[in-house]
Amino acid sequence: MRWRMLAVLFLARCALGFQFQSAASVGPVMIERLGISYAELGLLIGLHTTPGIFLSLPGGIIGHWLGDKRGVLIGFGLMTLGGLIGGLGDSFAAACVGRVLAGMGNVFLSVLMTKMATDWFEGKELVSALSILFASWPMGIGLALLVVGPIATGFGWSTGLLAAGILSAAGLLLIALFARERPIAAEARPATRREAWRLSRQDLLAATLAGLVWSLYNQPALLIQGFAPSFLADRGTGAAGAGALVSLTTWTFLPAMIIGGWLIQRTGTPKLGIVLCCLPLAIAMAILPVSPDGWIPILFALCGILTGAPTGAVMSLPAAWLAPSSRALGMGVFYTWHYLGMAATPALAGWLVDRTGSGDAPFLLGAITAVGAVAALLAARRLGAERKVP
Repeated sequence: MRWRMLAVLFLARCALGFQFQSAASVGPVMIERLGISYAELGLLIGLHTTPGIFLSLPGGIIGHWLGDKRGVLIGFGLMTLGGLIGGLGDSFAAACVGRVLAGMGNVFLSVLMTKMATDWFEGKELVSALSILFASWPMGIGLALLVVGPIATGFGWSTGLLAAGILSAAGLLLIALFARERPIAAEARPATRREAWRLSRQDLLAATLAGLVWSLYNQPALLIQGFAPSFLADRGTGAAGAGALVSLTTWTFLPAMIIGGWLIQRTGTPKLGIVLCCLPLAIAMAILPVSPDGWIPILFALCGILTGAPTGAVMSLPAAWLAPSSRALGMGVFYTWHYLGMAATPALAGWLVDRTGSGDAPFLLGAITAVGAVAALLAARRLGAERKVP
């Protein structure tokens, strides 16, 4: 049953990556036909993740109170509605409104689908299962890269956004028909609304530190995707060549996620696996700016591998450190830190580039965040947050 549920969650969750990528894929057509600026396109893309800063915690609470499956259905409903409004509105304003609604749905899905998989696989291949689940995100992005651009070119940019809404509706139907909550998860719901808002001091600390590990370790890949193209342009690399080089982090990320999750699961040392990936990742980020051109593709590929391999191990931390009754609310705290990092780190990196006049700053910042992830992991043991939940 647990593998069947993982397959359902994986297929449905592909809609998240597809929805996220859809705005970027229709962007060139929007710029041509609506006359929007690149800054406006960047705003449209960013609106998908901004709601996570404010809704991750409420999303966990709603799942804790209503049940995970109902919360996931709400998330897919919002994503479907967002796709329909963006696709049928036929204006930039409508696309922004749709993007915000889809982003709100994304928050519910990110928090609660992770929690559902954790419940099913707790103590049984959890690291491998979460690695497989999170591979659905790049799978959805890859699918959008293949189909949304041609759809937008042939039928209009709004049709490309509409396709994301249709796929979200398919995800909703898949969850409604086939998804099940593990019984223990249903029994762990609070009896009252007031209890849904309660999180013990130890669980709050555990969720915060686990969220910091997840957020900080993800920043190097985010900074490469955001700032490597301009860094490479300064070195004389053309746009097509820069895109191909940066894509190496994505192509290596996906297989590394699956294989790394399996290896870490077999060895039974998730925390050691995180450390052994984060520290070399910090070194790779630090030497990128001073590396000769021939090393750049190797280092980008290595960064993708080192980012992908410990994904399942990091995502297993809430299962190990949080009591089952606190897991939904704890995942809300966990993802709040994730979205804060996604919003704050690129802004800080851009500020550093402006202040220093150097394109090296984002890579050095990425090295610092990778070390910070290890520091947060070590702090969990020292502060008593790390515990093995029976």
